[in-house]
Amino acid sequence: MAKSKETYENVAKTFKNKADREWAKAKNDEGGHHYNNAKSYYETVKKAEAKANEMNND
Repeated sequence: MAKSKETYENVAKTFKNKADREWAKAKNDEGGHHYNNAKSYYETVKKAEAKANEMNND
């Protein structure tokens, strides 16, 4: 079953919020693992947005 464009947009939004929270924790010296989490979440956002944009072009 193919995922819809809206699904990818929702994934991007959810992970953007998670990434922003982790980044804030990293900036407040709450541990380096928060930086790694943020980096991973931002990568997921990038992939989900790319897939949603790709679906726009179809």
